[in-house]
Parts: sequence; C-alpha cells; structure tokens
Amino acid sequence: MKVIILCTALLAVVLFSCNPDPETARPDGPPTQTELRLRDSLALMRADYDALRLWDALARARSLRAQSEALEDSLRPELRIAVYQYLAMLHFEREHWLDSIRYYAAKADSLITPAMPPILSARQSLCWAYVSYHDWAMREMD
Repeated sequence: MKVIILCTALLAVVLFSCNPDPETARPDGPPTQTELRLRDSLALMRADYDALRLWDALARARSLRAQSEALEDSLRPELRIAVYQYLAMLHFEREHWLDSIRYYAAKADSLITPAMPPILSARQSLCWAYVSYHDWAMREMD
C-alpha cells in the first residue's frame, strides 16, 4: 500500500513539474487567424524595411501597431515586441518623431522576458543603442 501511495505521489510530482508555470506560460497551440494575418503583415513590413522603402514600412508598422494594441490580450507578446521594435528603428531611420524612439523601445522592453528568442533581445539592444545615440547627439548639439 505504501508503495502505491509513494508511486502515485512521485508520479504527481513528475507530472506537476513538467507543466509550465501558468504565469509565464506562452499560449500553446497553433497560431490564430489574426496572428497569421499579423505575421504576414509583419513580413511585408520587414520586406519594405529591407528594401529601404522606409515610408511604406513606417505606414505599415503604424497600422500593425493599431491592430496589435486593439487585440492585445489575444496576441503572443513576440508579435507585439517585433512591431514596437520596428517602429523604434523606423522612427530612428526616418528621424521622424524622435521622442517616439524611446517610447517604442520602452514598450517593447516591458514585454521581453528571458525565455524569448535571442533575436528579440538583440534587436532590443539595437533599439536602446538608437535611443542612446539620439540622446548623445542632442547633448552634442546643445
């Protein structure tokens, strides 16, 4: 009897430890149709950015931001982080609304966790480097 109770307890511990923490768990399962549409739009925005069609990329990124903020609870944070990071990078590239660089970098930074893919952390470091460069340039002009 003790062996059965011990085995049951051990099995419960093993099963409990294999389940992700619900506070930090990512939504599992396939992406929703909304996420797929946003990923496609994000890919088009990246293509515009890579082809140096920066005004088109900026317009598409603004549209993506509005869509992602409206659906904030149902989207994976990785998508929202990428949108905010590209907005910060595009505002730096176009030197357009320079205070927005810090704003979007901070918005993305608040969503990043250590479990996220390394590309997001690397791009976030680039965004903060842009913020630092802008701050340094403004001090030099003063």
